[in-house]
Amino acid sequence: MASNDTRYADENGDYDDWVEIYNGGPTAVDIGGYYLSDDHEIPLQIPASTPELTTVDAGGFIVFWFDDTPDQGPLHIEYKLGATGDAIYLYDSDGATELDTHIFSSQTTDISEGRTPDGGDNWEFFDSPTPGQPNI
Repeated sequence: MASNDTRYADENGDYDDWVEIYNGGPTAVDIGGYYLSDDHEIPLQIPASTPELTTVDAGGFIVFWFDDTPDQGPLHIEYKLGATGDAIYLYDSDGATELDTHIFSSQTTDISEGRTPDGGDNWEFFDSPTPGQPNI
């Protein structure tokens, strides 16, 4: 969600841009040490020091805040997303192996865009976003 005014607040009560990552695999994955960015030329490493926050359970979800406030914790990314269009890149811990990318066009405030079913190939807009839960 690149334009979040009222739908989902972070732990500080801020309505920031957010990206949800889904683990469709059979085991939990710690993505601490992976890279996440909206600029493929400058990927930012997700801190690896807090696996209790960066581990995604099998079939689970994790939400990252693109709020340009990385001092708020490992789930806060040092970028904001562009509501008029942007991209999201996820790289493996080597910083070079691209695991996933989504390039999106102009977004509507408080409407999320996500895959349906979770982890699938189809993208939809959701009037009622469900961060941390299956897309419905």
